[in-house]
Amino acid sequence: MTEACPALLKLYVGGNVDVSPATLRRVTSAVRARTERQRRATLEQHKLSATSSLSQKRAIALKALFAKFDRDADGLVKIRLLPSMLQELQLAARGEQLRSLVRDIDRPAADTGLIDFPTFVLVLQRWKETYDPAVVLESVWRRKAGARAKVGVDVIKEVLTELQKPLPEDRVVERIISQISPDDMKLDLQQFTHLITCWEYLTANARKICH
Repeated sequence: MTEACPALLKLYVGGNVDVSPATLRRVTSAVRARTERQRRATLEQHKLSATSSLSQKRAIALKALFAKFDRDADGLVKIRLLPSMLQELQLAARGEQLRSLVRDIDRPAADTGLIDFPTFVLVLQRWKETYDPAVVLESVWRRKAGARAKVGVDVIKEVLTELQKPLPEDRVVERIISQISPDDMKLDLQQFTHLITCWEYLTANARKICH
């Protein structure tokens, strides 16, 4: 610990590296406690932000869903039930995705296997931002398009590569785009979303579509 955290020792014991084991344990314990308090405070801010962003109608619906799975009525639900909860929201979330998000958001909660309602809302929000195709594509669009109303072939190819979509020859990409926007070979958000969402089908059937 002394070798790994010299800055910690300098801060707490005046740079004297010849501290006793007992002093080092106290310093380490104090730092860990402070770090945990800061982590909890940040988490509570994120949870408050997530729940405050809900409309009244959405909050009522999510609270009803949470209560349905809160079988002990103790304000907690089992993490293993999250896929079923999101399925009721018409979201196809996988268990490993949700467990990973819970670990990233609140590892102690992940260790207990239980989460409260604000954490559920935060997990739902993070899942949509990370895995929901519509939300992900809109985020990619904003980042790539900026203030532009449409994007061209080069930007579309960048997005396809970033999303690890199969990228055929340039002429095939251009021919597919020309079927959607023959006038200027540029796509607006709706056309862009359709293209990316259906890309595998479009490339698999490029010969039929483009003739």
